[in-house]
Amino acid sequence: MVSVLYSDSVPVESKLTKIDRGHLEAVSFSAWNSSKDNLSIRMLFFKDAASYTYLYTRPSDAAPQDNWAMAFTRFLDTTAPGTGYRFSLHGPTEAQYAIGIYDKASETVRNNRWSTRTPAQAHDMIPASIDFINGSFNSMSDIYMRPLFKSSSRMMLANNMSIDYAESAQSEEFEDSVGSSDQMEEATIRQEFNKTLAWEPMVRSDADGNLDFSFKTSDKLTTYVVQVFAHDKTFHNAVISKEMTVTLPVTISLIQPSYLYYGDKYSLRVGLSNSTSEKISGKVRVRFINGSDYNNRKNVIREKSMEVIVPEHGNASADCELSIPDISTLGILVSFTPDKGGNCSDAVFVKVPVKVPFQTITEAHSAILKDEASRASIIRNLRKEFVNIASNKAKVEEISILQMLSDALPEKISVRNGSVDKMLETIYADVLASRLPQDWRIKGLSDSERGGLIDKILACHNSDGGFSWMPDMQSSPSITALVVEWCAMMGDGCDSSLRSIIPSTISYLDRYMTSRQEPGIWRQRLSLSQYLYARSFYPSLALYTEGADSERLKSLRIQAKDYLLPKDSRGLQGQIIAKARKLSTLDNLYSSEDNAFARSLQLGLFANAELRKSIAKDVESLSQYAVEHGSGGYYFPNAASPWGSLLESDLYAHTILCDLMGHHGHKDIAEGIRLWIMVQKESRHWENDFAYIRALDCVLNGDQTTLQTKVLSLKASSALPFDKIKASGNGMSITREYYANGQRLSEVSHLKVGDSVKAVYTITTEQTRDFVRITIPRNASLTPIENTSGAIYNKGPIYRNVTSDTTEYWIDTLPEGRLVLTEELHVVRAGTFQTAVPKVVSLYSDHYRANGGFEPAEVISFR
Repeated sequence: MVSVLYSDSVPVESKLTKIDRGHLEAVSFSAWNSSKDNLSIRMLFFKDAASYTYLYTRPSDAAPQDNWAMAFTRFLDTTAPGTGYRFSLHGPTEAQYAIGIYDKASETVRNNRWSTRTPAQAHDMIPASIDFINGSFNSMSDIYMRPLFKSSSRMMLANNMSIDYAESAQSEEFEDSVGSSDQMEEATIRQEFNKTLAWEPMVRSDADGNLDFSFKTSDKLTTYVVQVFAHDKTFHNAVISKEMTVTLPVTISLIQPSYLYYGDKYSLRVGLSNSTSEKISGKVRVRFINGSDYNNRKNVIREKSMEVIVPEHGNASADCELSIPDISTLGILVSFTPDKGGNCSDAVFVKVPVKVPFQTITEAHSAILKDEASRASIIRNLRKEFVNIASNKAKVEEISILQMLSDALPEKISVRNGSVDKMLETIYADVLASRLPQDWRIKGLSDSERGGLIDKILACHNSDGGFSWMPDMQSSPSITALVVEWCAMMGDGCDSSLRSIIPSTISYLDRYMTSRQEPGIWRQRLSLSQYLYARSFYPSLALYTEGADSERLKSLRIQAKDYLLPKDSRGLQGQIIAKARKLSTLDNLYSSEDNAFARSLQLGLFANAELRKSIAKDVESLSQYAVEHGSGGYYFPNAASPWGSLLESDLYAHTILCDLMGHHGHKDIAEGIRLWIMVQKESRHWENDFAYIRALDCVLNGDQTTLQTKVLSLKASSALPFDKIKASGNGMSITREYYANGQRLSEVSHLKVGDSVKAVYTITTEQTRDFVRITIPRNASLTPIENTSGAIYNKGPIYRNVTSDTTEYWIDTLPEGRLVLTEELHVVRAGTFQTAVPKVVSLYSDHYRANGGFEPAEVISFR
């Protein structure tokens, strides 16, 4: 790599550096800390027959901060809604300005205030990402650059605030206004309530540093923040902000619902505020309108007028109720007209969508069809499971296990690039495709395609013997263990080029366990049990001890013996996957009479006559954990953690269990696991699980009865009125309960606006489901106290998504059993409100779903 230091574009100093793969080299220049101006570094380097350049220019400290003073020269603190507004400021002439004007109330959700950034206070180094022609390189330790400022780019994006450009903000001439002094016969109707009035990221001043900015206020009565950020090319910068209030002498406030249902009873409360020093009497008029055209009297559903007195610097209210008719949009027009005229009028128009109190319910049920003779009875029993929908509307679908295998393999064989596990999975899938029955054969890899993939896989084989995820990365113990395991499972189908490097790959794993050198944190992902399991597939290869640390080698032998041959018990503590892996490791070690690996560990397996009997007893004990699935298969509940690592997944556990049970005479359980794997494949979409290809191999080893077995499913959907929906589900259930003051809502006499309610959602699933969405609708009276979306944790990571009428929970893996979620809600409006039922569904296979039952409408009053 060639590095050159320039001053004012003139070369000052140069360096030639050679960097080996996986190493970090420091390049320093003696003149870097000198007083020379306009210093920059240009680097030229070569990689894979391509050249790359990198340029860095040191920020200048020449511009004094005194020149960066900004000040508003014209600014009104108060203005009226829907009028033109202009402010002026003076600042540095060389700056570019970003101007944002937003509702101050938005800061209750997230702070929007910007701050000045000083380059001299930034970190000296930050990681850099560089995109190459053949991919991306992102390193936390290899390439660094000096940052311009510490915080992320969201500073310039004003924390991702919503951008609504003010109409003709720069092109129209506006007059400042604090409200007209003319007497208003009718109030101007406010109906545009934008929270963001302007966002202009690239504004320039004139030659003297003066800047005028014009925009139009919205009809929203609130305090807005006017904020200006200025910076130049070297990132000298400054921030100035000021608050502007949009108001009227007498203002109407109402918080309309985000939605209503046909049949709800809505009690509207209109609030009035008087900012003057005199009490004002007048008339509040409320019109409920069908649609948006409030000028057409034919659209008026109900109209009510009320006399009110608003005290000086005080508040008043007026109420009006409506039974929501069968319309699509409810318009609400509220006006206040003072008795004595003047400029104290106000009017507001809002629209509320009205929904039909119907909900689409989908019911689905499935079972395994083992023989044609039982088809009619199985379909008849499945139809009996339908609760909300007539079963004769359900569509019958079926697919055989063999068809599932044949359909699954082509997608895996199509991969030509990617990480080493994906490419090796393609080779593995090609081997399985060649083992399919003749009538189910699919197109496999050509010789050239296979050879190309092998070359790419070998490019991930490093000089230390280990495999990395991608070329030019450090070896990973976990991915290396995966490679040796899959090569063993492919047997004679494994390519000779891969078989030839197994000894060096095994030696890498051995050195990983016996070397004194501490592996990096990210590489500490191979436990003793995982190592021994992968290593046991090659029992004839002795432990590689050259260069081993004597203490680590001694410790490995002691730990391996304690793990495989415990003195006090058979060592079956822990999760089911741990028990199965240990027994399978012993099976593999006993498969070779010439067990050089066991001897080099000083295990003495073959001298222990009681051990084989103990293994058989342990497998028998483990088989007792198998549970018969409703579909006819077998599975082991909680075989592994739902959020297990690469070598700890639920699917991986069941492939080990299937092989173990079959090897020890529990054929019924082994075949049942094969059926369970394929049925679960439809609901849990294991295609992205690294153990998926081994699971397909496991299923393909099943007997013909298993392979010819079919899965039957019946599914139907229908839109039903809320009060006709009953709780139903296929292997899942969901309930929703509300509590107030520690009592269930059904036991509380009455709810009032301002009350707090605790919602409890209980979800149960008979088996672990993947990619689950839980949908909890709310009635129009309730709003979450925590109304921002984001990640939460409840037995695992969950994403909570809050919308105007619903809270959704997205779960990558929902473990079998019971999950309870809670949510705190506020009662914000009065009336009688209906709500849709809660639902849960596995999106990978939506016939695994459930819905709750109808709940009576809630009646709420004002305090």
